[in-house]
Formats: sequence, structure tokens, C-alpha cells
Amino acid sequence: MPNYTPQDWYWIVNGDGSRYWSSAARAYVTEIAGSGGVSPIASEAELDDVLAPYGLLGPTARRKVRKSVVQARLIDAGKMDAAYAALTSNPTSFARWFAPDHPEVYADDQGAVALLGSIGADVGAIMAPGEA
Repeated sequence: MPNYTPQDWYWIVNGDGSRYWSSAARAYVTEIAGSGGVSPIASEAELDDVLAPYGLLGPTARRKVRKSVVQARLIDAGKMDAAYAALTSNPTSFARWFAPDHPEVYADDQGAVALLGSIGADVGAIMAPGEA
């Protein structure tokens, strides 16, 4: 059996042997490729919990983006002034965005996605994985 490598491993979730969760692909696959091993796991939620300490997303985990990355991308796209104007016109949105104890936002956050759309920003580019 291969050594456990969370970044390249497969899981049989809830006994469903017709597919495997691949941490490398971050998706269900029907074939095992590479050197990854296979482990059974009870549920998708449990798999999310197993992968989280390694900075990996499981099947139901939501991806987050650092707000500082979003801001840098807005500046680069020439959209920061519009974003700031939209936030300051809505005190609730402003408070949510600038909460110091929440430095990240979910990439699919409805409020953030709506705000970006309202200012004509490219939501996919602004909320993309990775650093600015």
C-alpha cells in the first residue's frame, strides 16, 4: 500500500465503489491514476473534515478567497472605486466586508457575487483561486 499522501489520495465515499473522490483532481473520478492509495470513508462531510487540515477541499467544502486578494484584483481591474461606492451605499454590506475578524469571503457568497456583478466586474476572475 502506498504511503498516505492527502494531496494525491482516493476515497470510496459511503460505500459507493462506482466512483472515487480524488484529492488531486478535487472531483469524483471513475479510475485511479498515479500513485495514490484508496481509503473508505463514511460521508462527504467526514471527508471534508479529513482534508481541511491539509488545506484541501472535499466534495462539499466551500472555497474561500482572502478579501485582500479580492481588493487587489479589483484595483488591478480598475473596479475598486465602484466597489467602494457600492459598499458605502449599503451599511450592512460595508460592515460584513470590513469585519476585521473575517479576512476571507466564500467564493460563491451571494452578496459578494451580486456586488461584483452590479459594478461590471468579472466575478470568475475576481473570485478565482490563488493569490493576486
